[in-house]
Amino acid sequence: MKKIIALLLAAALMVSCAPSASGVSKEHKINLSAKKMTLRAGIPKTIKVKNKPKGAKVSWTSSNKKVATVKGGTVTGIKQGRVTITCKVKYPKSGKKITKKLTAKVTVKKAKPVYPKHAAYGNGVGAKPGRVVWSHDPKSVSWNGKGYWWQPKHFDEKTILKMVRESIASLGGAKKAKSGWSKLFLAQNKRAGSGKTGYKKGQKIAIKANINGSGVFDDDDSGKTKMSYTNPVLLKCLLISLVKDAGVRPSDITVYDVSRLFPKYMIDMCSKGKLKGVKFVGRNNGMADKDQPINWSYQFKGAVNYLPTCVTKADYVINLANLKGHSYGITLCGKNHFGSFINGNEMRPPEGANLHQFLTMDEMGIYSPLVDLMANHQLGGKTVLYMLDAFICAPSEGDEITGSNSKWK
Repeated sequence: MKKIIALLLAAALMVSCAPSASGVSKEHKINLSAKKMTLRAGIPKTIKVKNKPKGAKVSWTSSNKKVATVKGGTVTGIKQGRVTITCKVKYPKSGKKITKKLTAKVTVKKAKPVYPKHAAYGNGVGAKPGRVVWSHDPKSVSWNGKGYWWQPKHFDEKTILKMVRESIASLGGAKKAKSGWSKLFLAQNKRAGSGKTGYKKGQKIAIKANINGSGVFDDDDSGKTKMSYTNPVLLKCLLISLVKDAGVRPSDITVYDVSRLFPKYMIDMCSKGKLKGVKFVGRNNGMADKDQPINWSYQFKGAVNYLPTCVTKADYVINLANLKGHSYGITLCGKNHFGSFINGNEMRPPEGANLHQFLTMDEMGIYSPLVDLMANHQLGGKTVLYMLDAFICAPSEGDEITGSNSKWK
């Protein structure tokens, strides 16, 4: 009995002398949030370092970058296989540099298809059905972030014109812009049932620009705003290509946005010299075609909306939209047509039409007016070209463009 008591007292003394849990230094507890991980190719997952000491530097490596890569603890699967992710934690202690090496075993499975396999829906249209052309040239923009982003001096017109011409040629499957335009017009006419003919002199073209940031709050048409709108040099180059390459008379071209005001400087630079005769239609001079009300496929209360005469009298439409962030999600060329109709609300036609409500609900099964606009025979039905202006992009529709936030993310 005495021996048992003695042993118990010895154990009690040993426990009382042991350091408390809170006394254990953090570096002994350094570990990863996961030692094993399974993910699918293309889908990233993050591993974190737990109990990282103060002043520690962390570096990550993958044993096989063809299977999975790692950056800052974020592991991205590339293809099916197994890989070891190694994390080195370096930190100072008592004047010395300590290195802890931590590893995690990662299994990458095949990517799971988002959409089930199915036969193609509908029939492809265009000179090269499904073709999308991307043109990039760093020489096109030279802006240090000071002053207004839109000032023409920030853009190289010669470079941008070359980009436009090469894009039109490639989109039509041709070597030159002239042949590219010809093929685009021919494909459009076949689709519209107008026969096997291309562009004919005297036919009208309406270009839907996105002038959202100009004249948005008042009647200021100076264009002196940091908000986003169609790049003036890109618009000029598109017009030059239409006139010189496609053989369109300037007087047969109308650039429009009936919800905003075109900046005076833009009108001036895009309608003189070889472009003399090009027309601009904004909310100050847009005429509603009362014989062309827009019919919606969904019943809702709102003003009656009419297309402008520059659209209904046109033979072709070019949709020139801006690539930018948007608080309600991706709309690309679709929402550009929110400036394609006229109702009693001059400055806010979409609000007068009661349309914005359908773009702010983030759930499936909600009616989208963009489909009706794109499918309208006067708009989507006449469209020969969709073009996105991505030279300088705004992070959101209401943001001012600055040198720092305009950099592509």
